[in-house]
Amino acid sequence: MPFEPRYKTLVELYDRSIQAFHGNAAFGTKKDGRWTYLTYGEFGALADRFRAGLAALGVERGDRMAIIANNRVEWPIAECASLRLGAAFVPMYEAQNPTEWEFIVRDCAAKVLIVANDRVLAKVGRLLDSVPTLKKIVVVDGVSNGDARVTTYAALLGSPSSVAPAPPSSDDVAAILYTSGTTGTPKGVILTHGNLASNVSGAHEVFPIKPVDRTLSFLPWAHAFGLTAELHTLLSFGGSMAICEGMDRILDNLVEVRPTILCVVPTIFNRLYGAVQQQLQHRPKVPAAAHVGGAPREGQGARRGVGGPA
Repeated sequence: MPFEPRYKTLVELYDRSIQAFHGNAAFGTKKDGRWTYLTYGEFGALADRFRAGLAALGVERGDRMAIIANNRVEWPIAECASLRLGAAFVPMYEAQNPTEWEFIVRDCAAKVLIVANDRVLAKVGRLLDSVPTLKKIVVVDGVSNGDARVTTYAALLGSPSSVAPAPPSSDDVAAILYTSGTTGTPKGVILTHGNLASNVSGAHEVFPIKPVDRTLSFLPWAHAFGLTAELHTLLSFGGSMAICEGMDRILDNLVEVRPTILCVVPTIFNRLYGAVQQQLQHRPKVPAAAHVGGAPREGQGARRGVGGPA
């Protein structure tokens, strides 16, 4: 039987999940030592408000929306809002070289650029004068630098007007993901709604993920694997994502969040193994006999593992 995608577009994916899992936990963040979760319904309401704010800036079908930010709740809110207006989403990493940011903003012809904080804003503010297509910069954690072309995430959430969505087709561009640029200038990979939505649809044919499942999110959503295998796929199943505090906090956050599913690459396992080994080196040594439950009795071999035969 031919494969029939469950989703035609990412907007369909977002809308169906927000409706079906309205009261379920979606995105978790840690503040003041406590994890709190935004529900799918709350997420959808914020995406609607931000969509109205983007529309007030003049964002419309066919535009490019760029973002420089690590994984955070505002990231998928901005993506969902942009896609509902028919705009394509262009993510970048906070750790990238500013020259790459400038190249990507110019190359994709971004109309609006969202930045994580004042630190990033200080490095990209001049692009408003040097990139002809760039009309506005939106800063998430921070304030306007006095330039009328710079606004804040909070200000856009407060936009009084509402705007009808502009549902995209499966052939419309959903994302442009750029390579690292280690062998030259970054190369933009143009991905349609059909490209990304069909991958998520395929995951439903293979993985038995449930709405009760939870992951700890530390792979960047600016990369195709993190974007598709984690963000979009978990959302489509109604699962939740706790956003890791940082790469140096993975072990602690794993203990706190207790995820049931993880999206990882081999290098992450190497880091986790190294961190565990480092912790074990600083703990008191355990007598060798304790590892096997004491010396074996006469006629009885030492046990391997837990309950395993000799």
